[in-house]
Amino acid sequence: MSEQIIDKLNENYHLSENDRVIALYILEHLEEIPHLSSCEFAKRTYTSATIIIRFIKKLGYKN
Repeated sequence: MSEQIIDKLNENYHLSENDRVIALYILEHLEEIPHLSSCEFAKRTYTSATIIIRFIKKLGYKN
């Protein structure tokens, strides 16, 4: 099911490989996400805070 959601996101937002990793992490850890800073989220997904922020903006959110 997670992959179907990722594929749907990819159709609408043209996800990069980093974006796919972030989206999959979100889907697998929904309860944790609201409590994470962008820096902690980046550490857990082996990306950077900048990449996290770009992903969130790509989905239409401010931060």
